Amino acid sequence: MEQIAVTVSGYFFDLLLAQVNFQIAETNLLNTKQIQRVADEKFELGKVSKNEILQLQTGTSQIPESGRQGKKDMEIAMLNLRSYIGLQAKGKLELELPPAIIGMQVTADRVLAEAYVNNANAIAFIRKVIEARRDVAQAKGDNGLNATLTANLGLCEQGLYYS
Repeated sequence: MEQIAVTVSGYFFDLLLAQVNFQIAETNLLNTKQIQRVADEKFELGKVSKNEILQLQTGTSQIPESGRQGKKDMEIAMLNLRSYIGLQAKGKLELELPPAIIGMQVTADRVLAEAYVNNANAIAFIRKVIEARRDVAQAKGDNGLNATLTANLGLCEQGLYYS
């Protein structure tokens, strides 16, 4: 279920990005047409040379192509999302941006509690922490003066034997 949610989210944001890029391309096209119209009026008044008009036309010749590419990208992203979620309806999907800020307060204690509940390795982790503490205590206890005392007591025919 998590993988499905991740995949759908990816398709959603791919489509959203394609829609935003297409809107930007449309806006650029409108702005370019308006700039071209103003430049043509200035040319008729003699304030702009023919060379400047040609340079403006050369620089703006790629803008309609970016609009077509943006529309194609948007349609592909829409088809990917529709086919993945099984949406059969026709028409254009208009997505809205999710809110930029999510009002959620999460404490560290709650995060740890949820992690322990949802993690199968939590018990193994707790055991490792306890073993690590034991090893530290053992190392501290072993770090000091160590001595070994050995004594032998034996009996032989002539008396006691001590070593």
